[in-house]
Amino acid sequence: MLDKQYAIKVKHLLREYVDIRLKAASGSTLDTAMAGSVEIHDHLWALVSAAAKDRPIQTPH
Repeated sequence: MLDKQYAIKVKHLLREYVDIRLKAASGSTLDTAMAGSVEIHDHLWALVSAAAKDRPIQTPH
């Protein structure tokens, strides 16, 4: 659903986000992992928001 310029970045960030969350679940420093995942979460929302503004969904009339 995302243009290529956004899809590549989002895919990379999602992988990084999952890795951080898995490390947190496996006993890594929880505060550090959570801070990293919040940062990525914010970045993901910024990217998909920008993508939505670039190509809004057209509703049938």
